[in-house]
Amino acid sequence: MNESILKSLKPWMIKPFEFIFHAETHYRSSSDYSKRMAFISFDNAIEVAIYTFMHSNTRPKGASLYKKEDLEKVKNSYFGKLKEFEKYIQNKSLPIKRDKDTINYYHEQRNKLYHDASLSSPDLFELNEIRQIALWVFSVLFEIINIEDLLNNSITEAELNCPRIPEEYVKPIISGIEKHQETPLFITSVLGGWNENSKDDNDIIREVINGI
Repeated sequence: MNESILKSLKPWMIKPFEFIFHAETHYRSSSDYSKRMAFISFDNAIEVAIYTFMHSNTRPKGASLYKKEDLEKVKNSYFGKLKEFEKYIQNKSLPIKRDKDTINYYHEQRNKLYHDASLSSPDLFELNEIRQIALWVFSVLFEIINIEDLLNNSITEAELNCPRIPEEYVKPIISGIEKHQETPLFITSVLGGWNENSKDDNDIIREVINGI
């Protein structure tokens, strides 16, 4: 993730956001595997965001939202974290977009995906729902009103900073070969075989080259 994005977040926000970022990269892919990973990661992001928020608002002295025993009580309880989240937004008089029972339902679907030996793809409506919940929980707890923009910018910057394959590795220059022959030879090497006496093979090569 780009450093400029990380600098826009408080240190304790980075880990929950990384879970959302990871989930979003899978969400934008079309494979069944990526959809499963997105669903699981968005669910993880919800739990991590709540627990991180509680931990960052726990102090040994002075006024605080949570005590150490509150952390211990919900440490291994997903539903316990949801109850604390719902209590928090009620105290802040914020709208409850999804109640704790609804969120927990999607968590149960996540568990089925995680343990399902059939490797089925998640329902797209439910995938979109848990994504919206993860973004909502993060934005409410950490007061990030532009979470969609932040996420889009982080994905865009990650793609722009992705290392590019050097051109000489993509289409190497071969000594002793005419310039107009380099591309056809490279294409045929990618295709894995080419019969120069075959009309079909020559037609395929010609179509590929014309498209470059």
